[in-house]
Amino acid sequence: MIVIINGAPGSGKTKTAQFLMEHISPSAIIDGDPMLGINPQNRTEEELDLRQKNITSVAKNYHESGYTTIFVSFVYLGPIYLSKQVDLLKTIDEVKVVALVP
Repeated sequence: MIVIINGAPGSGKTKTAQFLMEHISPSAIIDGDPMLGINPQNRTEEELDLRQKNITSVAKNYHESGYTTIFVSFVYLGPIYLSKQVDLLKTIDEVKVVALVP
């Protein structure tokens, strides 16, 4: 299962993912922020698509290596971007979405 933890900056996405990972085995975390380590970052549609493809590729690698629960911690800018990420990830495994509100 892949669990997307979405929410505003500072809402506790990464802390929540880390806590859950400590209690669920085997599991892994993907932090969406470093998935677009390019310079310059212009936040174009192409760059946002690249980040989503990178997240999907890493999730696939974890899944193929036997990690049965994968947590994705990231701020999705709107329902269109979140929906696209879900569509990409559900080709790998079941996807659940959790929204954190501070």
